[in-house]
Amino acid sequence: MSSAKGDWMRNHNVMITLEKHYSSRVCKRCVSVMGFLCALRPITIACLLSAAVHDAAAAVESSAFVRDEIERMSSAGLKCAFKGKQEWRLDHARENLNANEAAVCHLEHLKSKPDDVWAWSSLCHIYDKISDGASRQKCYTGVPAGNDLVVRNEWRYLAPFTVGKAEVDGDPVENFGGIREAAKSRYTGDFRAYTELLPHGEVGWEVVREKKDGEVLIAPKVDWGDLVRSLGSTAITEWQGWAVASFAVNSASLTVDIQCMGVHTFFIDEVPLTGDVYHRQQYWTSIRLNQGIHNIYIRLRAKISQIFNCKFRPSAESITIHPPHFFPDLYGGYFASQPIALPVTSSKKITIDH
Repeated sequence: MSSAKGDWMRNHNVMITLEKHYSSRVCKRCVSVMGFLCALRPITIACLLSAAVHDAAAAVESSAFVRDEIERMSSAGLKCAFKGKQEWRLDHARENLNANEAAVCHLEHLKSKPDDVWAWSSLCHIYDKISDGASRQKCYTGVPAGNDLVVRNEWRYLAPFTVGKAEVDGDPVENFGGIREAAKSRYTGDFRAYTELLPHGEVGWEVVREKKDGEVLIAPKVDWGDLVRSLGSTAITEWQGWAVASFAVNSASLTVDIQCMGVHTFFIDEVPLTGDVYHRQQYWTSIRLNQGIHNIYIRLRAKISQIFNCKFRPSAESITIHPPHFFPDLYGGYFASQPIALPVTSSKKITIDH
């Protein structure tokens, strides 16, 4: 019973902290009683009600934070003057507007849609940019639980551009400051680059969504048959471009495992990582990321269309030994070939002694 009593005291202390959100004495008494019952019987309706009350308290606190921040920024003369389609206006604001103005746009959105996890993640990223530590900390407490890693199923690509047969390092958007600068305009229809593969000579950002299995198919709308007939060669069907997507890390310093099949290299922000053109399924690359919004950039190079599949998961910080690609030759109980290699996937920092 002493253990149950200790559990009750801990639960009681937690529940008391929630009482400040409720003015009714009856409600306060309910919160304390539910904490007591939950300590005695962990799997009860009281536990479920206790969790619901906790979520409600968190929602009240988040709403108060949004309201207070809007008032604070309004008193400073800040307002969201940017208007656009709801599905991309917040991302465009985060990438291109003054950080304070972008924050106001996010706060106004969260006032009407407080459960928008991506908007919370984006707002917290903005507070990090303006070095507002106190607001940033409160912001991350507003992110609904269970969203340490938020990955969107939407990609934007800029293609097609001509490519030489042996070209591996030319960047068709280098003239715009490189892909990271050009990608800031991916949420509007204003960006235009020049290409020789389309009749009007211009290309802009297009949107593509992942299929149910995570596969991304990028097939630019080009009359390839007409191009082949006019030039008498299928070499014209080879093209290059870029694909960009964003994801959010809402946990402090999270290690993320990433697997990109169908491409040889991809970039997380400025960091190049190894992909897998052979679609072998078992290989993952790990990277430790700070809280905030991160971008993944993929250099496209294909013939007519390109398919790739990128998966993300919080790292389990484990070591996995995979089956070898082939088995050694044995004769009379002895190895008749060189030692085999065992593929190893490690998502934790280890030291290998030779």
